[in-house]
Amino acid sequence: MKTFLSPAASRTLLGCALGVSLSNLSASADDPDPAWQVRFSGNALFNVSASFKGHLSVPSTAPMPSVINYDNGYVGRDISGDPALSTYWGYNNSSQRVISGPNVTGLNFQAITPVLGQSAPRMDADASPGGELTLRRRLGRYRSLAYGLELGGGFNQITLKDSADYSAPGVQTTASYAMAAPINSGLFPIPGYRGPYDGFGAIINPTPLSSHSSTVPGLVQVSDSRAMDADIFGFRFGPYLELPLAKNLAISLSAGAALAFVHDHLDWTETLAVNGQTTSASVSGDSVGMTAGFYAGADLEYRLEKNWLIFGGAKMQNAGTYSHHIGTGQMDLDLGQAFSLQAGMGYSF
Repeated sequence: MKTFLSPAASRTLLGCALGVSLSNLSASADDPDPAWQVRFSGNALFNVSASFKGHLSVPSTAPMPSVINYDNGYVGRDISGDPALSTYWGYNNSSQRVISGPNVTGLNFQAITPVLGQSAPRMDADASPGGELTLRRRLGRYRSLAYGLELGGGFNQITLKDSADYSAPGVQTTASYAMAAPINSGLFPIPGYRGPYDGFGAIINPTPLSSHSSTVPGLVQVSDSRAMDADIFGFRFGPYLELPLAKNLAISLSAGAALAFVHDHLDWTETLAVNGQTTSASVSGDSVGMTAGFYAGADLEYRLEKNWLIFGGAKMQNAGTYSHHIGTGQMDLDLGQAFSLQAGMGYSF
């Protein structure tokens, strides 16, 4: 036996169903905390610096081939190849002579060379402006605490430029050589003497009696002019937490992995002065690379209405060190202790 609803009962059931549907729709529309949120902020990046290592040029001590060159002369084997007798030597100053009675019995030599791999004074960047776009997805709540994931991408431009004069350490080498036989001072070649390779001339023992090297601060004078522009494209991904503090006011904490893509242009000019000899070199070039690290940040948020909020805060960003090898030198851009201050708006949907 089939049972049919009366017209009155049907109208009552339809009204109830429509009421429940409208009630659900209204609750969905009035949801105060939508799951998705997009944020845009302007920021300023601080505590970024660059250091320069090595030298672009090293002064040569003497233009003599196949010899040990010193700042005040040279010593090498002549055409005979004899390790004890050679005419292939030269000296610059009378003070280098080793005197015994009326005779010259030997010569002292000295050389100073820059210590390779030394760092120039560090360059600190000014506050670097930029911006960031972040997408957040709320995953759930634990009591009043909301949690989720965020993905952010941003851009900052860094400019460093300076000129510096400073002293750098040098390796000081001293060596002593003996003449093959004593030579009367009056017959000894005068300072500025350059002995020949062919075996005809005054004879010295080309094997040093002694040789000593030590690193001495301040022996090399350096003049540097350096300029670097870098575009940094940063990306980060990690979890976040939101904790209400008062009505419409909350604090947001976040942390996670960070990537930095760097494109830089470098101009570097350097002049070295060692024992009165001066050389200069210039290099210019671009490089592109990536470095990685982590971030952690905190924002204070104020909800303006259902979907809009404003926020401001700080973020620590350790993205490591980016290196640009250029010429015989190297520039290291330190992103390991950077931090930023930001302010912006968010929209929930």
